Amino acid sequence: MQLPKMQPFKENIVSTSKDDFVSLIREALADANGAFIKIFTKDSNEKYYFTVLTDNSKILAAYGKFLIENRDVIGKEALDALKLLLSNPMVIDVYTLDEITLKLSIADNIEIYSATPKIGIEEFLGVPKQSEFSEVLEKEKLLEQVLEKVKREERTKPAPQIEKVKEVKKAKVPEIIEKPLEEKPVKVPKEAPKPASQKVAKKEELKVKIEIIGSEAFKPALEEAFKEYSKVLLNDIKKMNDTVLNEVEIRGEIGTGVVYLTIQLNANVGDEKSIEIAKRKILFFANRHIPVIGRVSGLKPIIRTVKVNVIAGEKVDTMEEKERGEVELWRLKKPPTVQVTPKISLTIDPEFRTYFSAYSKALLRDIEDAGIRVEKMEVEVEGRKEHEINIKLHASAANMSRIQIESFVTALAKKHAREIGKALKKYVWVHKVEVESIMPQQPSSVMESQVSTKAAEILKKKSEIEKEVEKLLKEAGIEELSFLTEDKKKDVEQTLLKSRIEPAMETLKSRVQNDLKLLPRVTFKWLKMNWNFTGSNVEVIFEVSFAKEEVGGLFGTFSGISDDKIKEDAIRTIKKAMEDVSREYGINIVPKRINVLVR
Repeated sequence: MQLPKMQPFKENIVSTSKDDFVSLIREALADANGAFIKIFTKDSNEKYYFTVLTDNSKILAAYGKFLIENRDVIGKEALDALKLLLSNPMVIDVYTLDEITLKLSIADNIEIYSATPKIGIEEFLGVPKQSEFSEVLEKEKLLEQVLEKVKREERTKPAPQIEKVKEVKKAKVPEIIEKPLEEKPVKVPKEAPKPASQKVAKKEELKVKIEIIGSEAFKPALEEAFKEYSKVLLNDIKKMNDTVLNEVEIRGEIGTGVVYLTIQLNANVGDEKSIEIAKRKILFFANRHIPVIGRVSGLKPIIRTVKVNVIAGEKVDTMEEKERGEVELWRLKKPPTVQVTPKISLTIDPEFRTYFSAYSKALLRDIEDAGIRVEKMEVEVEGRKEHEINIKLHASAANMSRIQIESFVTALAKKHAREIGKALKKYVWVHKVEVESIMPQQPSSVMESQVSTKAAEILKKKSEIEKEVEKLLKEAGIEELSFLTEDKKKDVEQTLLKSRIEPAMETLKSRVQNDLKLLPRVTFKWLKMNWNFTGSNVEVIFEVSFAKEEVGGLFGTFSGISDDKIKEDAIRTIKKAMEDVSREYGINIVPKRINVLVR
């Protein structure tokens, strides 16, 4: 829908519940003839954009767009879709309209206005009308006034006269207050003191420490906002099983229209295993309710730090004591090394020994199944909340070089690390794999020298035969057939080179595939490789595809690596593999084109 050019009343306001949305609409319509509202929200399947035009009592026009599906809806269909999303988090812009701008907006959007049923705002939002609120408030005020009068008379008059006062009041007081008046003498002397003492005890359990730095004018409103924030936060944490919020410390520094927040929350749980889960939930609630401070104080809240300290059992006096008890530097106090099997030695914290013993055995079994002979495997696991794995292997294989063994073992170790990470619900990664060969292997230079010596002998004999044939042809006067010997010479050279090129290309392809699987934070999808022998060079064309791995977070998912970095690493890996194979087989391999795709 179209809107006359004007400044917004509220812009980029985040509504986290239906109550927030209702409060914002009421605030906008308090001193205006109407409102124009822009709403952006989403659910698990779709993203939505809505615009709504209202006067001060009813909805006049509604338009919606389903962004992923790319579909427009107007009128009743747009209102029905919006009604289901009112409790979702929304980003809202509100423009207040006077009588002239309201009529101009209706004229600009006359088609949508005609298609929209005129529904009352309160009816659409599903809240009681303002008149109903005022009636309830009047009754409550009347009840409070009568009860105060009765209390004053009870204090001033002797006990026998209370019954007479009641009889007189019953004739004048409306029906709504008869029941409280009858029950008052029973509740006041006996039951009232106990609940009062209990409430005081509960309030003393939560300590709220507030520190405000800045302009004195904003301090009262900000202090009220912090108390309201603490109350809302406490209500959510009370719903968590076996978790008690003990202390809230909020420090606010007032800037120009903003307040910078430093928040510390101390809580305790009954079970030590629930500490991490409780920390994450409390941190989520602490961030979720920050808009409360903005609404109550009128200042924009900006978070500097939010710290959550959760312990099991009794409360620790300070964060410093708790951190001092938790922190244990692995490097300063190295865990013991145990011999899991005759071939496997494992260095790890005893708490996680069972899991990584199974990891080491499974890894060794897969390595030996691939035809690699292992004499000794040393596994070192660092960390407690996250685990870093370093592996040292003494092994050899009949048809694999040390580099190939290292590449193969790294891929296997990473695969098993992902599986154990899922089981432990922690981040587990392989940092380093070192392989020391235990069997002497024939150097590739010796093999190359043997091949080149045989090739030289064959070429020498071939050259002598060709000279003899050319001499005989000249003597016979047949010079035009000399091109046949030249073609034959080229064919022989290509046949000799091809016997080494094809195996080299197979080795290059498998090596590039294995190396690309080891690149961090990406998943290798596929590889296409074509080559062509031209003169003395082998030109190779590569096409590679990767998918970026996404990491979960508090505010969604993200990838911490750029496309350019992935492409750069992939090209460097491919070129290194080409240099290694070129050196091993004595062939000049050059890249013609390398195309890296990242999704």
